[in-house]
Amino acid sequence: MPGDTVVVHAGVYREDVKLHHSGTPGNPIRFVAEPAGSVVVTGADMILKLQRVEGTEPIYRVSWPHVFAIDYQDGKPVEFHPDSAPLYGRAEEVIADEKLLLPCKDLSELRAAWKDRQNRLAPPVKNLGGPFAGMFAADTTYHVLYLWLGDGSDPNQHAMQACSRQEVFGINQYDSKEGVHDIEVSGFVFRYAASFPQRAAVVLHGHDNFIHHCVIEKMAGTGVSVSGKISRCLIQDNGHTGGAVEGDHFLAEQCVWRGNSWKPIDRGWEAGGAKVTESRHGKFDQCVFYRNGGPGLWFDVDCRDVDVTNCAFVENELSGLFIEICQDIRAENNYAMGNAMDVVGKMTDDAWSSGGIQVAESEHCVIRNNLCVGNRDGITLREIGPRPVKLRDEETAYHVLDDRIEKNTIVENRQFAMGIWWDNVFFGGGKSEASYDPLAQKLVIDGNEYDANGKFLYGAPWRAKSKKVETLKDFQGVTGFEKGGMINHASTNPPYSVEDRMVQFAPFVMDGLKN
Repeated sequence: MPGDTVVVHAGVYREDVKLHHSGTPGNPIRFVAEPAGSVVVTGADMILKLQRVEGTEPIYRVSWPHVFAIDYQDGKPVEFHPDSAPLYGRAEEVIADEKLLLPCKDLSELRAAWKDRQNRLAPPVKNLGGPFAGMFAADTTYHVLYLWLGDGSDPNQHAMQACSRQEVFGINQYDSKEGVHDIEVSGFVFRYAASFPQRAAVVLHGHDNFIHHCVIEKMAGTGVSVSGKISRCLIQDNGHTGGAVEGDHFLAEQCVWRGNSWKPIDRGWEAGGAKVTESRHGKFDQCVFYRNGGPGLWFDVDCRDVDVTNCAFVENELSGLFIEICQDIRAENNYAMGNAMDVVGKMTDDAWSSGGIQVAESEHCVIRNNLCVGNRDGITLREIGPRPVKLRDEETAYHVLDDRIEKNTIVENRQFAMGIWWDNVFFGGGKSEASYDPLAQKLVIDGNEYDANGKFLYGAPWRAKSKKVETLKDFQGVTGFEKGGMINHASTNPPYSVEDRMVQFAPFVMDGLKN
């Protein structure tokens, strides 16, 4: 009840803790792990007495009563989400000695995979996930779980677990429209759950909730969703998005997202360290997004009035920071390095404008005083609008309008320092039939600093009227932008080092990645 504190002592708790009561302002209900880090709440159970299946492959089986459904159609369970991911969109998860097994379609494919096990156990997305201990297939018709371990050993000689619960803590919007409020959670390790993409295993739906000093890791789908505040948490190695905050008046501070979205699910649909939608009046401060699949941090569909400050976006698969179909997002004093460096052949054709910081079909945004170094592109503006959204009884047609790109340091990026990726009829056709002239969209691109080798793009390069230019002077001549732009001509001996700038903009980043 309001004002109560639940102290949980060291141990592994195999359960789903459902919350039904709320605290009050000033009298939250607190859940405290004592000591911090010693309590593991898990959606996995031990699996024992596996039996060898006939055949030359070292395949074992065990009874499997679970059927995970995200929905029902004609009375039958829908066992994967989204429709384009019939295998990796499933929720089953199997673990051997704390290492995940990769999913396989069925027993027949499992047999074939054994013969090619060295290749089949490679991470399905480059540089993400693993090492994987083996493969499994869940037969939900005959209720059998099949698996083999990569070294061919007997799984009964290992600590084998499989997830039997889709959530491990909290309450979701499907079980309670109102959710809970004034709940505080600290010091826990939340690990393993049969969660689907877009369904978090740790979820505090409602408002004014607070999770801090926790680890959320290795969920099959999404990791965490908090209505309120998340602080000093590590969110890692979840199959789909790591997850983050939701709703209005949120705060995420001093958290690290790494290794999330390792499953090969369409990046154009959803992916990333964290994706935030339909949320307003919030802030991300001093957070690290490191080597996540898709973008590091993605704002999508009518997020408004959000600050992103003092954050680091490092080596994410697509853009470090991706702002799409939103307005009044302010990104200042951030560090983006090594993002979107290998986007050829990805699972979406939307990767073409990825970079350190990407603004797509968004309005009234400010990108100021950031360091973008060593990305595919430094900063990009993408236009395929208008993109209509109707939420909260208000309809908005989003396109790039009144955005400011100012006082950023944009150096050593592989393709373009600044890319105006306009794919519409103004440049000769494209995804959008609208004819938005970039020079009529009240854009300000000014006072940025580039290295001498920085190149620029004006219009999607496959459009007839687009231009690629080699120098800042040419970019100024073509667009009229960057009247106060600067180039560091002494690129072989710059007046600062990247490390100096990193310390200036994101002094916490090294500690965040190490700890």
